[in-house]
Amino acid sequence: QRLASPAGEGDVPATRERLGDALQRVAASAKANDTFLLYLAGHGVSEGSAGAYRYLLADASDASATDAALSDADLVSALARIPCNHRAVFLDTCASGRVRDVLQALGGPGGAVDRLREREGVFVLAGCAADRLSYESSIYGQGLLTCSVLFGLSCGCHFKDEVYVDVGRLIDFAC
Repeated sequence: QRLASPAGEGDVPATRERLGDALQRVAASAKANDTFLLYLAGHGVSEGSAGAYRYLLADASDASATDAALSDADLVSALARIPCNHRAVFLDTCASGRVRDVLQALGGPGGAVDRLREREGVFVLAGCAADRLSYESSIYGQGLLTCSVLFGLSCGCHFKDEVYVDVGRLIDFAC
């Protein structure tokens, strides 16, 4: 739950304000032919079978903190504002599968799914189902999804022309 500081201060805690500012900067500067990747690893929560997903940020005091979280609605809204034709969202958190459910539920004419489909694609890789825990390994010191993605990148087998990451192949590998 850390962000690279745009002021060159190194990593800083990922607060709601800092993450919001970072997503706004991307939306303002990104072009259609750019590729956007949002990778969130940390704590995710969802209340009950129809509860909204929230990614808890560094300043969250507990799992019910809504003012220190990125909600599924915040995520959909931020993705819709980013003009890139290719966007990938990797969520290595508990309950992250809820984001897929939210995208489907917000479909319909003019809904979030239609707005996102107007562009070429949004890949979403969730570390677990909506009602499950995302596992972390003490051996690796990170979530298993993060470990799988990093391993896939380090072995180079998911690169296209040895330069570009093929997100579809990387997702297949990580799953």
